[in-house]
Amino acid sequence: ITYVNASAMRILSIENVDILGHIVWEVFPQLIGGEFHRALTETQRSGVASRLEYKSILVDKWLDVSLTPSATGVTVFFRDVTEVRHLSQQLSQSQRLEAIGQLTGGIAHDFNNMLAVVLGGIELAKRRLRSDPDKADQLLDNAREGATRAATLTARLLAFARNQPLAPTSLDANKLGYQVGVRINI
Repeated sequence: ITYVNASAMRILSIENVDILGHIVWEVFPQLIGGEFHRALTETQRSGVASRLEYKSILVDKWLDVSLTPSATGVTVFFRDVTEVRHLSQQLSQSQRLEAIGQLTGGIAHDFNNMLAVVLGGIELAKRRLRSDPDKADQLLDNAREGATRAATLTARLLAFARNQPLAPTSLDANKLGYQVGVRINI
C-alpha cells in the first residue's frame, strides 16, 4: 500500500495511515480468497484493467471498484454505492408492486366476469325452473362452466404465487374432517 486518500480512509473507516508500506493482505487478511482478492490478483497477473461491484467484508458497504494495473502493482479506485443500490432496490420493489397491482386488477376483472356468469345463470335458472326445466338445465350448466373456469384460474394463480407447477390431485374433503355440501333453495 503506497497511497490512501481521505475518501478511502472515510469509506473504509480507517483512522490513520499506519497501513502505508504494508502488503494489503497483511493489513486485511480477511480479504484473502474473496472476490476482491481474486479481482486484484487477476488484474495484476493479466495486466488488464477490471471493475467489480461487491459487498465489502471490511465494512458493511457495497463498493464499485476499478482496478488498473501499473508498473509497481495495481491502482485501486472505489466508491461507496450502498445508497445507490438501496434506492435501486426500493425502485425495483416499487415497480414490482405496481406490476402486481395491475395484474391483480386484470385478474379481478376476469374473475368478476366468471362470477357474473355463475350468479346470473343461477338467478335465471331459478326463474325458469318451473316453466322451462330444459332451459333451467342449460342455464345451470353455463353457471357450472363459469364456476369451473373460475376454479381453474384460482388454481393457476395459486400455483404461480407459489412458483409451483400445476399438479392437481383429488382428495375427499369429508375424510379430512370437513363437511362439504351445497344447499339450493328453489
